[in-house]
Amino acid sequence: MTEHTPGHAHQGDDEPLDLTAFMPPEQLDRLAAEARATVRGTPAGHADLSTGTIDLGDAGLVIEQLDEDLAVHDPGVHGRADARTTLRDWVPELLLNPAARAARRAALEHAAAHHAKHSHVYLGRLGRAWWYGVRYATTNVWGHFTGADSYADDIAKAKALKANKAGGASGNDWVRALKAERAQLGRERRREALPLLGATAATTYVATVLAVAQVWGLVLAGVVLLPAMAALVGYGNREHARRHPDLMPVMHLDSATLAADAPLGKDSFESALKRMGLIKESSEIQLVGLPRAVAINAVEIVVELPDECDLAKLLDKKDKIAQAFRVRPEWLDIRDGDHSAQVVVWMANTNPFGKPFASPLIDEPVRQDAWGRGILIGFNRRGEPVHLKLAHVMVLLGGASRTGKGMLLRNLICGLGLDPRVNIRLCAGAKPGEHRGYAKVCATFFGRRPRRVVALLDAVLAEAYRREEKLEDQARAKFSEKDLDEFPLELVILDEFAQYITATELVPRPGDDEKMMKAGDRIGEQVEELGAFVAALNITVLLSTQDPDAATIPRKFKNNSNARVATRTRSATQTNAILADGATGAGLRAHDIPQDLRGAAIVDIDGADGELIRSAFIEDEHYDGAEPIIDAGYDLRASLGRAPGQFADRIEEWLIARTGETSAAGGPTGSGRPGKPGTAARRLVEILLDAFPVGAAGTPADRVKAADVRLHLVAVDPDRWGPNEGEEPAAYESRIGVELAAALAAELDGTGLVVKPKGGVRFDTGKASGYMRADVETAVNAIRIARK
Repeated sequence: MTEHTPGHAHQGDDEPLDLTAFMPPEQLDRLAAEARATVRGTPAGHADLSTGTIDLGDAGLVIEQLDEDLAVHDPGVHGRADARTTLRDWVPELLLNPAARAARRAALEHAAAHHAKHSHVYLGRLGRAWWYGVRYATTNVWGHFTGADSYADDIAKAKALKANKAGGASGNDWVRALKAERAQLGRERRREALPLLGATAATTYVATVLAVAQVWGLVLAGVVLLPAMAALVGYGNREHARRHPDLMPVMHLDSATLAADAPLGKDSFESALKRMGLIKESSEIQLVGLPRAVAINAVEIVVELPDECDLAKLLDKKDKIAQAFRVRPEWLDIRDGDHSAQVVVWMANTNPFGKPFASPLIDEPVRQDAWGRGILIGFNRRGEPVHLKLAHVMVLLGGASRTGKGMLLRNLICGLGLDPRVNIRLCAGAKPGEHRGYAKVCATFFGRRPRRVVALLDAVLAEAYRREEKLEDQARAKFSEKDLDEFPLELVILDEFAQYITATELVPRPGDDEKMMKAGDRIGEQVEELGAFVAALNITVLLSTQDPDAATIPRKFKNNSNARVATRTRSATQTNAILADGATGAGLRAHDIPQDLRGAAIVDIDGADGELIRSAFIEDEHYDGAEPIIDAGYDLRASLGRAPGQFADRIEEWLIARTGETSAAGGPTGSGRPGKPGTAARRLVEILLDAFPVGAAGTPADRVKAADVRLHLVAVDPDRWGPNEGEEPAAYESRIGVELAAALAAELDGTGLVVKPKGGVRFDTGKASGYMRADVETAVNAIRIARK
């Protein structure tokens, strides 16, 4: 504000000069209007004549506006702040936007290909137009030179009257008179200069063609004939259109934009809507901007719809629209635009999920942010990354067997391993060997142990109550990201949850240790209790299950889960069991995901409501693509003191106090088998040495069958060495042989030794493949020396 000029005759020490007292009413009204316009966009929104500052300094009367440039600061005075016209505004979008140029180029290429494929059709139409030209030219010339064109109708009427005996003898006289007049007109026309010149020109042209054909051949004669043929084609097309105005012109090109395989554009989209009955034949859509190529094989347009159509109708008829374009429904994406009548339409002309999306963590395993940005779980049809945010959510993942749940979990756990603010508690309900590679970044990891799941969930509940008391002391409603250092995000993953919810093992009933209940029933109670209140406490529960139904997922947990992912399901009932009741009616039809599209899922999460995605690919069949990511995650955690065993873990401490065993980082062996704290993990060659039988005299055998070694390993660690569900014996033996050889080679790396079974070893029962004790003992001694 400007200071007052001291000592002015009309100014007090603190009171500004009121000029309104000297102004007429009309000037006051004008100033009031300007003041209202000036403050229209201000936070206060209060308009009066005190807006601005009056300065009566030495420079004279100056009225300073708070907003010096109303054209910039006040859109209501001189227009929008960004409405300044520049040279760029005059340049067409096609010249500035590379995506628009690419879309136009694709449209032109399609048009060229379309017309080339229809060239035989156009050639036929050309022949028909030429024939019409010959026929109409011949009949018109004949009629002109004989006068038939002028007297044909009159003679026909006279003959009709004669036939009807309407004129008697006078009818014959009338016909003869008309024919005489026609003959006279024809003689006069044939003596005119123009017919003589035309006949001379035609004779000369024909003679020229014959001469060229005689001297240079028929090919050059055909070239000379082209002008005449073109003239006849044009004449025939024009005459046919004149005589048959209700018919399609003989010579015309089919619209490339209305073809079934046409790229997305105004004409093609409008035609599809009309064919589907979504808009009237008389209606028209309005294109906003130009079509843009947003991917190698995709185009995006923004359109404004007529009044009878809206986004809901388009989504309801999405399958029909895709059919009109001859594409799969998952190749088409329709979203809302800037207002209710505007939609953004995206369409690919090839399968956008046809090529797997490799996880960027494979090449660059950098630190992740599970809370803010979320963990990358896949890509949508547009090629955009989709992240799962784990702030204050419960998560539900389900689908049929072999549909990609494992790969989704793979992406999630690999990403979580790279966020040291997350404690991963992984419980593998089936085939824990699939998750063994994640053990080193898991604060808790074990498999197929319903009783231990009950103990783990009790420990999580105890931690939740402790955190809740902390919030009460601080008078807060929930934890935030700034609390992650003191209260890390606890993520409990119950994989293959159906194995736990149906467990029949008995556990003590809460509040009465003498009474027992099924572990599955207790786990259901715990999950519902956790889902009801722990999301605000930086605790998240993720349930993963296959072939879900209403009985598999606890109802209260499902109601509280606000992040749901469904891979392909077997029925609409299973889809609704994962996503939400009525999800199929809203277009979320996971049971319609193509069977050959493995890894695809419908996600209903923050920022991707009802989005179809395909999980990012991390190699797991030919080699462990997750291993370098997990190693990077472990190194990151270890550098910050957040690797398992490096920090005070209240939940693992609770488990140890309850069970006497730890499952941090998969337990002492890292296989998901809990063990006594501080127990050193035994080497595989040491376990292999125990497989050799001992005779009656206490003397160990010098050889052992490979089959007996497998049985021994299964007894020691069934999760790692046992057969998978439904695995054939031959496939199991082959798999275990490969895994055992690789594990022994890794243990003996650097020693120069190799331990492997030998074929044709003699036993009492015959020859078989087996291990020699001397080889194994040599390997054990080499490792013990290396330890020192």
